[in-house]
Amino acid sequence: MMNNDMFMADDAEQVMKEHREYAGLTARHLMTKLQILPGNQLTKIIGIGFERNNLEALESWVYFISNTLKIPFSKEHFEMLEVILQGILEAAERDYHIQLRMEVTRYAH
Repeated sequence: MMNNDMFMADDAEQVMKEHREYAGLTARHLMTKLQILPGNQLTKIIGIGFERNNLEALESWVYFISNTLKIPFSKEHFEMLEVILQGILEAAERDYHIQLRMEVTRYAH
């Protein structure tokens, strides 16, 4: 491999590492923001086959969606990912009759 090819491979590896880190951070934020329960229910809904828990499934989903939609791996797109995931969670809870998120008690004022 020529030196130029080695630099390109190193750059690509660094970019992939940064994208994985972004996916992990974003998944943790989504889990908190959408109050997703710990467990493994999402592995069968949004996972790609090797995830052990909801957080890992979210990480895979963020990485996959960002790549598929060709959106930059940046915090500016968090709200878009949140809206897409919100719809998926609502449909899964409704269609599969499972609880994926904490129930929020609403008090009448």
